Amino acid sequence: MISHIYRSASLIAVSAALAVNPALAANLNWNGTTVDWGDGTNWGGTAPTSIDNVRITEQGNDPVLDGTAGVAGTINISSNAGNGSAIEPLLTLRNGATMTSGSTVLGLSVDQQGAANVSGATTRWTSTDFNVGNGGSGTLTLFDSATINTGSLAIGGTSGASGIVTVATLGK
Repeated sequence: MISHIYRSASLIAVSAALAVNPALAANLNWNGTTVDWGDGTNWGGTAPTSIDNVRITEQGNDPVLDGTAGVAGTINISSNAGNGSAIEPLLTLRNGATMTSGSTVLGLSVDQQGAANVSGATTRWTSTDFNVGNGGSGTLTLFDSATINTGSLAIGGTSGASGIVTVATLGK
C-alpha cells in the first residue's frame, strides 16, 4: 500500500514537471504599422514580453510609449546609416511612460545608427546596460527630468563608434 502511494505521488510530480513549458524568447522586429509600442500588429502579432529580443529599424512609424509601460528582454535600435537614408529609427518615451529592458543598444555596429528620446519628469527607462553608439552611431536625449536607470552606460563603446547623450529642458 505504501509503495502504491509513492508511485502515485511520483507520477503526479512527473506529470506536473512535464506540463511546465518555459517561455522562449522571441525575436521581434518593429514594422511600424502604427506608433503604439503595445500594439501587437507592429511586432508581427504580439507585443514584446520581458524576455523578447526586439529590433527597431527605419520601418514606417517610429514606436512611441505615451504614458504607457513597455518591456523587452533586449532592445536594438539600429538601421543602416550607409544605405543613403537620412531616416534614423527612434524610440520615444514620454508623459510618464516606463520601459524595462535588459540590454539596450542604440547603433549596434558600423554603418548603423539609432536614437531614443525620453521626456517628462515621471518618465523612466530601466535597462540592465545601455550602449549609446556600441559600434555605430547612437543618440540618447533626456528632456525635462526624465530618468534612465542602468547598471552600466557605454557611450561610443568601441573604436570608431559615436555616442551622444544630451540632457535638456524643452522649455515653455
